[in-house]
Amino acid sequence: MKLMKYFRKYSRVLVLVVMSLLLVVFLIGDVISRAAQSRAERDMQIAQVFGEPFYQSELQRVAMDLDLVRRLGINGPPVATDDQNEYTLAAALLIREAERLGVRISRQQVIELLRSQPAATQRLEQVRKSYHISLNDLYATVARVLAPIELFRYQLEIAARESLPRLEKAYRDRFQTADVRLSAIEDEAFLDQVPEPTEQELQKLFEEGRDRDPATTDDEFVFGYRIPDRVAIEYVTVDPRSLKDTIIVTTREARKFYERNKERYRRPVQGPTLNLDQQNPPTEIPPFEQIDKQVREDVRRQKAIEQAQRIINRIRDELRRPWIGLERDQHPPVDAIPPLEQITARYADGAQVIHRTTDLLTADALRRLPGIGRAAVVEGGRRWSIVELAFRVEGLFEPPEDDTGPYLRLNEPGPVVYEYRGVDAQRRPLPYQAYLFRVVKVAPAGPPASLDEVRDQVVRDARTLKAHELAGQWARRLAERARQVGLEQALAEADDLRAVLTGGSTTQPATQPSNPQAQRWLNLLGPITPPRFTRAPGFLPQIGFAPKVHEALFELADQPADGHRVATVSLATQTRWVVGELLKVHPIYRGDFEAKRPQLEAQLQFALQREFLTRWFDPDEIRRRTGYVEITPEDQNTQQASAR
Repeated sequence: MKLMKYFRKYSRVLVLVVMSLLLVVFLIGDVISRAAQSRAERDMQIAQVFGEPFYQSELQRVAMDLDLVRRLGINGPPVATDDQNEYTLAAALLIREAERLGVRISRQQVIELLRSQPAATQRLEQVRKSYHISLNDLYATVARVLAPIELFRYQLEIAARESLPRLEKAYRDRFQTADVRLSAIEDEAFLDQVPEPTEQELQKLFEEGRDRDPATTDDEFVFGYRIPDRVAIEYVTVDPRSLKDTIIVTTREARKFYERNKERYRRPVQGPTLNLDQQNPPTEIPPFEQIDKQVREDVRRQKAIEQAQRIINRIRDELRRPWIGLERDQHPPVDAIPPLEQITARYADGAQVIHRTTDLLTADALRRLPGIGRAAVVEGGRRWSIVELAFRVEGLFEPPEDDTGPYLRLNEPGPVVYEYRGVDAQRRPLPYQAYLFRVVKVAPAGPPASLDEVRDQVVRDARTLKAHELAGQWARRLAERARQVGLEQALAEADDLRAVLTGGSTTQPATQPSNPQAQRWLNLLGPITPPRFTRAPGFLPQIGFAPKVHEALFELADQPADGHRVATVSLATQTRWVVGELLKVHPIYRGDFEAKRPQLEAQLQFALQREFLTRWFDPDEIRRRTGYVEITPEDQNTQQASAR
């Protein structure tokens, strides 16, 4: 009864309250709906990971987490990439992987990590305030970023363990030895016996290799005649030595240089001393008056270097003027680019300025140019060689969108590069001779237009191929006789082969070798007896590194011995043949293996861990492992339309 009386008394107020509440609910619902729609439009799904959605917000959160951890001085997952965007994505996938597998780092582990790094402890409060984050949330962020490293450690304990069979095989390959005799027959020795190739042979060889790079292996010759990228450059330089005679050094300059560089003149004390320590003999810095001439010569050299560099810098500034303010894809008018000789004459200032224009050069040919071929410059925190700069050029190189390295247009002056000589007190290389260059012509890689363009190379290859066939015939003949009487006796009987090598004939040996290389060919014929011959390839005297020889001879150990065990091996990459005889394989013993097992296990495990580390944190492997599937722009547009 009282309740009804209450409603009658306050009915109007209650109606107003109810209406106000309905209005608030209506407005809040609209705001929430709009906020959800706005968030959906901003937070797009960019991929699928483990078959589940992966959103842009997750990637942004990981980027912030990585930045926070980096400011603490802690390294994140060691992903093998220099691209920051790729690194952030890979780290996000690794964090998702660790969470999915339930790998966590406790708060106490994070605290202990921070305590072990004083720098991180010092930055802790500063980073927390900068990010407006509680201490608990900061610990959680560090734990989240480092969880993938903890997961990697778990996996490493399982995957990077050497099994007993692998250890035994590694021991056998490294330590089991054999007694062998070897004989090498050089292809070069038979070039004089090779007839000139016919035009048909040359054309056939050219067509086979016209559009491929050389890829010869020990097993076969694979010739290639594809011409690599080439550039023609124009450059100017001033040799500092040409300026030294024109430079005057005052006593004041010399004394000032001496005071700044006293340490460079430190030398052992002259004459007898009481100090008998040969490893740390006493030293002294002579007074200026004793080394006046040397100091003046050093100042003269330094001033010559600086003057030469100033001349090149002035030429550079003048040559760059037409290019200032242009975008990467823009060029100044042709008539606005002055000839380099004209500018050089204006700024030479009496110096002997060297001006050169090269033919089209490959990277290797440019690297071999005297002086400028060794030049480089430091830009953006890294060293760029003249070869790298000259080939990052319009027509040969298309820079990616995020590339911030140097890029040149045709006829655009590149950065001044230096030939370095000596180092300063901090062991930093000192620039000596400056070069200003520009690329004036490019030729992209491609097949030669005709045989005539590479005729000399094709002729050499055709003759090499025939010489290798001839050498192989003699090698097989020698091996056949060695199987009957042994390699040492077969070589003793091989007067006909020695006659050919010395330039005579099989019936009339030469009294004096007609070729100065003949003695080397005879020495290679051997027999050669390596002091140590193992299953694992090693350096063989006079032959070098030849894995096929080791493989072929140890294969004979597992075969029944019908006569002498002899193998014939073609080494096309070395343009020679090797005939080898296996005399004896020495046994290996369990006791020796057990003695060396700890050391061998540590070595192999280290190599296995390094390989596993590289593979685990490889960006491609991370995407494959997490089932990363990128969402296409079309799918993203569909998401936006659905969100609206």
